[in-house]
Amino acid sequence: MTQEELELVFNRLHEKYRYERGELINKKNNASIGTMSEPSLKKGHAHLMVVLSIDMKVFCMPLSHAIWIYHFKEKPRYILFKDGNRMNCMLENLKPATIQEIQFQFAEANQGFKKCGNKFRVCIRASDYEGSLGAYDTEETAKEIYLLAKKILLDEPMGIRELREKICTIHPLAKKYVEPKRIMPFTYFNKSGRFDCKFNFKGHSLFLGTFDDAIDAHNEALHFKEQYKKNPSILDKYLNRVTNKTGVRNVYEAGDGYFVIITLNKKTHKLGPFKTKKKQA
Repeated sequence: MTQEELELVFNRLHEKYRYERGELINKKNNASIGTMSEPSLKKGHAHLMVVLSIDMKVFCMPLSHAIWIYHFKEKPRYILFKDGNRMNCMLENLKPATIQEIQFQFAEANQGFKKCGNKFRVCIRASDYEGSLGAYDTEETAKEIYLLAKKILLDEPMGIRELREKICTIHPLAKKYVEPKRIMPFTYFNKSGRFDCKFNFKGHSLFLGTFDDAIDAHNEALHFKEQYKKNPSILDKYLNRVTNKTGVRNVYEAGDGYFVIITLNKKTHKLGPFKTKKKQA
C-alpha cells in the first residue's frame, strides 16, 4: 500500500465510520463492517476482513489492520493479538509484529524440538537465522528451553548468538549444552546429540572423533595442532587411515559387491560394483 493509498483509506474510514470497542461502525446505519474470511475458517484461525471501494480501487484487509490505520494512519505488515484471539480487535489487544512473533503465537510447544538419536534437539529462528539451542536428554527439558527462548524473543527480538547467551544465564542445563556450541571451535552437534571434532587443515577435512562433551572435542583439535607442529607426518596418518569395515580406504561393501567412493573437483563419484576388494582398490 502506497502512502497515497494509505491516505485514501484513512480519510474514508474517518468519513464513514467510527470506532467502538473493537469495531468500525457505519455512521449512517450503525452497522459494523467486517465479514468472516472463509480461508481463515478452514485453517482454524478465523478473522474478519474489510473491503473498501475508493475511487475505482478496491482495498481488502483484515479488520485489525483497518482499525490500526484508523487510529495511527500507518499500515503494519503483521498484527499480533495479545490474547491470541483474532476476533478480538480492540485497540489495546493489537500490536504491530514481525512474522516470527506471529508464528510463535500459533506454534505448538513441540514444534520447537525434534528427536535426534537418543536426545531432543531444540531449534529456533531468531533474526531470520535458525540455530540450535542444544540437545537434551528428555523431551520435558527440550520443551522448557524452547518455551523460554520463545518468551525471550517475544519480549525482545534478538539474534541467535545473543539468545544463546541469555538462555545460558537463566536455565542451568543450557549452560552445559548451549554455551559449548557457541564458544568451542572445531565442534559440531551430531544426530546422537554428541559432539564431533572436525578440523579443516590444508584443504582437508579431518574427522578426529566423537565426544560426549564439546570441551573434550575442542581439546582434541588443539592436541592435534600441537602434534602436527612437532611431527608434520602425523597428517598422513589421518588422511590414510581406514574409514570403513572393508579394511581399505574409500572402499565400501554393499550387497554382494564392493563400491569405491571418490571425490573429484568437489563432486562425489560412486564406482562399481566390483566382485572383490582387491580389484577396485
